[in-house]
Amino acid sequence: RYGFNMENKMKERNWKYKITGNWFGPMVIAITTAVSGGFTFWLYTAHDGAFVGLGGLTAFFAIICVLSAYGAMSFKLLVDQNGFYFRTKPGNGRYYRYSEICNMWLSSGRETDTQEATYCNLETIEGKRSRFLVLDPHLDAVDYMIERVEAVGASREEDDRDREFVIPGKRKVGGLVIFTVLLLPVLYLIFR
Repeated sequence: RYGFNMENKMKERNWKYKITGNWFGPMVIAITTAVSGGFTFWLYTAHDGAFVGLGGLTAFFAIICVLSAYGAMSFKLLVDQNGFYFRTKPGNGRYYRYSEICNMWLSSGRETDTQEATYCNLETIEGKRSRFLVLDPHLDAVDYMIERVEAVGASREEDDRDREFVIPGKRKVGGLVIFTVLLLPVLYLIFR
């Protein structure tokens, strides 16, 4: 059910919707890295000591670029009438039948101060929960999946339909903390 062999089998199907990772973010970060690298090289050739700080920032951008490209290459959601294939990392893809999903819903909230994000949440019969970011062009596919899960759920008898689902409002600030810690020495070198 899992692994790279599943990838080959999944390619052969006729999918109603195909959603892969978004490449806009990695492209913007790659351009920023290239511009920052160009300025770093220019400062180095001008024998300006500020190239050290900007070089560190460029290295940070390069790491973020690689990680975001990995994320964009890894995500895959393929939808057909009987189920969907969901992958967040190479090798962890799995095909779920709609009958294996006891609930699927959309939720939204602010991840940052400026942008509101919409997520598709799913819970399997075994109780495993997953979620993924939903962009506007993919709302039709997610709506289709939710309709199919609800149709399958309505056809089977479910005693615990009144269950309450709690979505934790955890904020992921680890990246911001790391960025701040790495930025402090750079600022010290620039402004000392």
